[in-house]
Amino acid sequence: MNSKIVMVTPEPLPPFMETEIRKHIDIIYAVMEEVIPWLDVIKKSKVKAVISRGGTADIIRSHLDIPVVNVEITTFDVLRAIFENRNKLLPHEKEIGLVSYYKSGYDIPSMERILGLKIHNFSYQTTTDLHNNVLKAKQLGLRTIFGGKITHDECKKHGLQGILLSIAQDTFIQSLQRSHDIINIRKHDSELNERLKAILNLTQEGIISTDSAGKINLINPTAERLLGLDRTVIGQHINEALPKELINILNSSVGVSRQIVSTPRGQIVVKSTPISVEEDVVGTVATFNDVTEVQMLEYKIRKELFAKGLVAQYSFDDIIGLSEPLLRVISEARHYSPSDATVLITGESGTGKELFAHSIHRASHRQEGPFVAINCAALPENLLESELFGYEEGAFTGARKGGKPGLFELAHNGTLFLDEIGEMPYQLQARLLRALQNKVVRRIGGERLIPVNVRIVAATNSDLLELVKQGLFRKDLYFRLDVLRLKIPPLRNRLSDIPYLLDHFIKKISAKYNKRVPGLSKTLTRHLMLYNWPGNVRELENFVEKYVLLYDPGQDPEELNQRLLALLGLEDREVKRPAVTIRVGNLEEMERNIVAKLDEIYQDKQELADLLGISRTTLWRKLQYKKGRKMANRNKR
Repeated sequence: MNSKIVMVTPEPLPPFMETEIRKHIDIIYAVMEEVIPWLDVIKKSKVKAVISRGGTADIIRSHLDIPVVNVEITTFDVLRAIFENRNKLLPHEKEIGLVSYYKSGYDIPSMERILGLKIHNFSYQTTTDLHNNVLKAKQLGLRTIFGGKITHDECKKHGLQGILLSIAQDTFIQSLQRSHDIINIRKHDSELNERLKAILNLTQEGIISTDSAGKINLINPTAERLLGLDRTVIGQHINEALPKELINILNSSVGVSRQIVSTPRGQIVVKSTPISVEEDVVGTVATFNDVTEVQMLEYKIRKELFAKGLVAQYSFDDIIGLSEPLLRVISEARHYSPSDATVLITGESGTGKELFAHSIHRASHRQEGPFVAINCAALPENLLESELFGYEEGAFTGARKGGKPGLFELAHNGTLFLDEIGEMPYQLQARLLRALQNKVVRRIGGERLIPVNVRIVAATNSDLLELVKQGLFRKDLYFRLDVLRLKIPPLRNRLSDIPYLLDHFIKKISAKYNKRVPGLSKTLTRHLMLYNWPGNVRELENFVEKYVLLYDPGQDPEELNQRLLALLGLEDREVKRPAVTIRVGNLEEMERNIVAKLDEIYQDKQELADLLGISRTTLWRKLQYKKGRKMANRNKR
C-alpha cells in the first residue's frame, strides 16, 4: 500500500467513482471480520488514516491506533435508495425491511411519513446478528430488505429481494477531506510533541507534571536523574512515586517558589504552579534543580560580576580615534558627565558602549564612588531581581545568613551601569522604575526602605521605542531612562579611525602574546578601510588578534595579506577608489573637505596627490586647514 489513506468498503464502487478514488487512496473490499487479515498489512504500511463504516470501522478501530473516519450511510441516503427502487416493490407491498448497524440512528418515523411505507428496522452488531435479522424479516412476511452487502447476499439465500444501500459521492468526499485534515492535525501535533520532547530532554531543570487526579503524566531525564526515577513512574500516582516533601508541593493549589526539599539523592530547589484551564485546575507542574548546581552557578555569576571590582577601568583617553563622528560623541559625553541625569547609550554591538559608561563615571563628580555594572541579559529574572535589590535573611529557604545587599546599595554615591537594558524582564521593569523615581529600594523579603543615591547609565543595542510599541518595554521606564541620549557611531561611519585602532590593538595584543609584530601594509589597511565592519570595533580587534597569531617573520607578506583578507571575504577584490560624502557649501570649502576626507584614507601623500592630479606642494597647502582643526581638537581633549 502506497497511499496515506485506505478505504475499506463491503461492495464495489461505481466504476467512474472507483477510478477517481484510486488516484488518491487504496481500496480494500471487505466487510466485518473479513477485514481482520488486512490489519497487519495496514499496520506495516505508511497508512495514516482509514475510511470505513459501521461494524467494519469498529473492528478496525479496536485493532489499530491510527484514525478511522466513519463514512456512514445517512437517513437521506436510505430515503433516496428506497425512493429510487420503489418500482421494484409489488403494488400491495406496504412494508419493507431495513438492516442497519446499531449505531446508525436513522429517522425511521420521518421516512415512513414521506414514503407512505412501514419500515421494520433491524439493528446488528455482529455477522450472526445480520443472518438472524434476515430470518426475522422473512418470518414477518417481508419481501424486500434494504441493507449492506452481507444483508444483500443473505436475502438471496432465503428467496428475498435484497437492495444494496450505497454511499453518496459527496458523503465520501467529505470523509476523504476529514481524513486529510486529521492527518495534518496529527502531523502538526507530532511536530509539537517532538519539539516539546527535545526541550524537556535538553533543559537543565528537572520537570514533573501531574494530571488532575495526581498521576504523573510527564517526567524529563533531569528529573529522573535527580530523583533516582525512570519513565515507569508515568501513570503512577505521586503518592506512590515521589518523596513526601514533593508530594505536598505538587498538591499545593497555590504553587511554591524556590523551596528547598531534601530527597534521598540530596537537596533540590523546587518551584511549582497549578495548571488551570477555564478556572478548573487540571494538574500541576514542578521544576527543580540540584542545590549544589544552583550554588555553583550563582557563585560563577557573582564571580564574573565582581571580577573587575566596583571601579571604572576606562576613561575618555582610552577611546581611540580622531574622526569627526567619534570626537562629536566624546564631546557630548564629556558634557553629560558632570550631571546626575540618567544617560542612555545606544549603538550597535561592539561599538564600545561600556567604554563610554566607564568614561562618563570617571569624568563625573562621582568618580571616587563605586562603579557597578550588570548585564541585564545574563541572568534569569529571579536572580537578576535579587542581584539588583538584594534580599533579607530568611527571605527564602537557603538565603544567606544576614541577607545580602543589592547592586543599588553597592552603587550608593556612585554609578550603576545597566547593560543590555532592553533585555530586562517586563515584570522587573516596574520595580526598577519605582527605584529610579523614589530613590529608595527594598530588599526581597524585607520591609525597610533603603535610600540610595545612584546615577544610572544604561546601554542597549535594541530600539527601545520599537520594544515599547511591541509591549515588551515599559513606556514610562523608557522616558525615565532617555534623559541624555548618547549614540555611538558604528565603525563604518568612522573609517578614518581604523589606522589608529590598528596601531593600538597591534601593540596591545603583541604584548599579550609576547611577540614583535609590525604594522599592517598600506594595501591591507586600505582594504580594511573599505570593509563594512558589521561587528564594529570588537570585530576589528578580533581581526588584529588573528593577524598577530598568524604573523611569521619568514612568511611571504602578500600570502599573509591574502589569508587575512579571506577571513573577511575580501580576497581577490580590487581596491576601489573610495566615495566620500561632504556637506554642500561654497566651492573652496567643499574642496577642502574632499581633500581632508581623502587624506584620512590615503596615508601615502604622493599617491593621493597623483589621484587628485596635483603636486605634493599643492596638496600640503590644502591640508593645512585640516591639520589646524585636528590640533584644536587634540587640545580640547
